[in-house]
Amino acid sequence: MTHLRGSFSNHEHAFFVIDTAYYLRLTSDKVDLKWAYYKLLTIDINRMDVGAAIPTTNRDELYSLRVDYPPKNKQTKIADVLSTYDDLIENNRRRMELLEEAARQLLPGMVRPPPLPRPRAHPHHQRRAGRMEAESIS
Repeated sequence: MTHLRGSFSNHEHAFFVIDTAYYLRLTSDKVDLKWAYYKLLTIDINRMDVGAAIPTTNRDELYSLRVDYPPKNKQTKIADVLSTYDDLIENNRRRMELLEEAARQLLPGMVRPPPLPRPRAHPHHQRRAGRMEAESIS
């Protein structure tokens, strides 16, 4: 689990860091790593930013975080439920992408856009048939 520019990420594989990153290594078997990830998502870490032009998270403040935690079996249950919801959200996002792509490929051949309405001239701008009479200028 890493902290990158104001957000936490959960990585199970090797990755490269372009900027500053902090990582969490559990030193106790009392905490479920997935639960810790979800718990850290609830903490406003942006308040720990220092620097104006390029904000960065204050390492000392991040390291001094104290987090209350329930028993490990409850942590695991909570993390499993939240992880299941994350999986469902990701699956729905992928399905939407596939449906949108299918619609882009199918619809152009099946549906023609409706014709645009012809603009009507405003009554004051319509020409009247017949002879125009010249006004006298006095």
